[in-house]
Amino acid sequence: MKRDTIRAADGTSISLYKRDSIYYVLISRGALRARVSTGERSRAGATQYAKRVAERIGQGFDAFRATAPPEKLLGYFVREWLERQAARLDSGTMESYKLAAEEMIIGLGNERPEAVTRQHARELVTQVHGSSDRARSAKTMKNRINVWHAIFADWLDANRDSLDGARANPFDRPSKLLEAAAPEPRRRIVEDDDRSQPNPFIYTDVAAILRELERPPRFTSEPWLELGVLLGLRAGLRLSEVLGRAASDFDFERGVVTVRRRLSRGTLGAVKTALSRRDVPMTPRLAVTASRRIAELRAELRQQGATEGRLMLFPPVDRQQGGGLRGREGVMDVRTFRRSYLALLARAGVEPGRKPFHRLRHTFVTYLLHRSVPTFWVSKWSGHASTVFTERVYAHWIPQPDQREMVARVEEPLF
Repeated sequence: MKRDTIRAADGTSISLYKRDSIYYVLISRGALRARVSTGERSRAGATQYAKRVAERIGQGFDAFRATAPPEKLLGYFVREWLERQAARLDSGTMESYKLAAEEMIIGLGNERPEAVTRQHARELVTQVHGSSDRARSAKTMKNRINVWHAIFADWLDANRDSLDGARANPFDRPSKLLEAAAPEPRRRIVEDDDRSQPNPFIYTDVAAILRELERPPRFTSEPWLELGVLLGLRAGLRLSEVLGRAASDFDFERGVVTVRRRLSRGTLGAVKTALSRRDVPMTPRLAVTASRRIAELRAELRQQGATEGRLMLFPPVDRQQGGGLRGREGVMDVRTFRRSYLALLARAGVEPGRKPFHRLRHTFVTYLLHRSVPTFWVSKWSGHASTVFTERVYAHWIPQPDQREMVARVEEPLF
């Protein structure tokens, strides 16, 4: 694994290396090491973050006081604590625990644990959570704080006899720490906020989009565009799920499209949750378009003399060759699809709005609810976590019949 040192001073080296498309910062001085994820995929962004880390710790590892025995310092106890957790936790959880511990040592310095106060804890949470370039969700930050709380809880239990009087854990009450670090947390769904409400296309916009798809030159430079739009508009798929579709996902005998994979960070992976694994019925136009697209791809592969394998319906394209296939392997870049989709909306005279492609999914859900399709099936086909989520987000689109008429039905005979 290649590592590039971008700064070395006073015996402290700060290096960058890449793993799983994410850049990490490795800070080391002698036998002391700490690794932090930058959350960046570009080297330029990771370099800037690494420089900010260097400035934040200021004196490098000078906080590791040589006057104190190693076993009295926070870093020594943290390493022992992680070794004890490794015996009972899986590798994925251990990785997140290590990152949380390393961030704590870098933020607090390798001080004596008894020197860490509530104010230090508050500053650490603000530093990790409050930076605009690496803002984290409240759930992620609570997990971080819980790890820090567990570390200090074990230290307090191990050193209770040597401490003078009762000493509180500096990371007690994680919610209060998080509230102080982010007084106005960003939320995805906020009451009385128009931006959080579904924003479906109106009927005339949908008709304009479908008409534009039928106009020539059709199925020439962008033969995949119609299928992608219909998968969002008539099956409610997310853009990441659309680009992850293969020919094997379409069952024309049952008339359903199976959703099991999605495009995540440039690679194919499983869908977000178990409930996102679903079979969505296909409309007649969607079935015809998918069948035609599969036939076109197979014919093109025969001309190239390539085997079919897993036939992806949205493979990479080579714009220098008029949009032709660049090969069977891989998946289309999301920016390529988004550019073509926005151009389609412009030709149709439709305003993109917020999250232009996700509006197709909103349209699918709202149209079904408005036509009195049971919420259970709408939630199931959309891959929502529960019908409660569907009803909460799309409440305004669910028809409200006359309540007196509904209650009067109790007196009607069953047979």
